Amino acid sequence: MACGFYWTEGVRGLGWAVDAVPTLKGGSTVGVPSPPAIWMPDGSIVTPDLRDAERLQGFPADWTAPASPAADRRSIGHRWKLIGNAVSAPVATWIGRRLSSKSEYDGSGDADLGWHERWPSSAYGSAGSAKTSTATTWPIQLPYTSLASFLRFAPKPLSDRAARGFLARTERSVLRFPPGLLTAVQRHLARGSLAESSA
Repeated sequence: MACGFYWTEGVRGLGWAVDAVPTLKGGSTVGVPSPPAIWMPDGSIVTPDLRDAERLQGFPADWTAPASPAADRRSIGHRWKLIGNAVSAPVATWIGRRLSSKSEYDGSGDADLGWHERWPSSAYGSAGSAKTSTATTWPIQLPYTSLASFLRFAPKPLSDRAARGFLARTERSVLRFPPGLLTAVQRHLARGSLAESSA
């Protein structure tokens, strides 16, 4: 199973996502694109292609291409910023449809909530009373696609510099890392160094 994480982190956070990627960022503080890393099922550490990042946000591949200056189609930093600053299109569409619908909330399954009871995942209150709610963080279920099979374009191996920086930050960290992750990054780095020395 592929797992995503922020290679730019490692001291205070990781952004760990199982069979997903963490939130796509617009870029680093110095304006350099920093797509999340993905630990693939074959052990490789990669970053997604820009077009797959667009697709992860619910846009078609090359949706941001018109924003590329005609003089320099290789400069894609501003395209990553557009993707990172975008709202997930399917989520925004669902919210918009729900807001424009005329359906009313069905509270028939809700129950009274005592003031000293543990607050549930979903509840509401007014005028001195509180009730539990059957609303969940999973309002709909759509067909699921694993991250590894979702990626349509060849990902790019995480650079040696990025891998070294990530490992250096983890050495200063008190975080608990998923089993095997740091070993996988070390192996990735060793493979890159071996390929470079044999070239």
